Amino acid sequence: MKNFLNKIKISFINSSKGLENFSVIIWGWGALAYGVSYFIFNKLIYLINSKFFDYSLATLIIVYFIWHFYVAIKCYPKAPKLTKEEKEKLKLESGGASKTFLRKLFLQEPITKMNTRNMLCAIDILVILHFYSFLH
Repeated sequence: MKNFLNKIKISFINSSKGLENFSVIIWGWGALAYGVSYFIFNKLIYLINSKFFDYSLATLIIVYFIWHFYVAIKCYPKAPKLTKEEKEKLKLESGGASKTFLRKLFLQEPITKMNTRNMLCAIDILVILHFYSFLH
């Protein structure tokens, strides 16, 4: 148990510094926290009608997801810097705008590409706003 808590502490410190793997941010610190906050903490707030408990728990969850928002931005993998030659080579390999349009038209490539970091931040904002509603 002590070893497990030590791993969590190290992961938390590495995440705050921006050194943690992004998949750990998504699944370990994100998806698990979304589930726990919705299925457990949200139900507790509705079941226990103590203003002090509601405010304390909602504030704690808001602070956590503000931290998660910050960490999601900080730990997102950076795109490698490309030279002009590498950029031109990528342009030639992609085939230009007409080939890209045809691939999208015939559903060989997705029409829109989802940015994982932006999706994570949007979910964090929704959770923050949901628990902020308990503070009023």
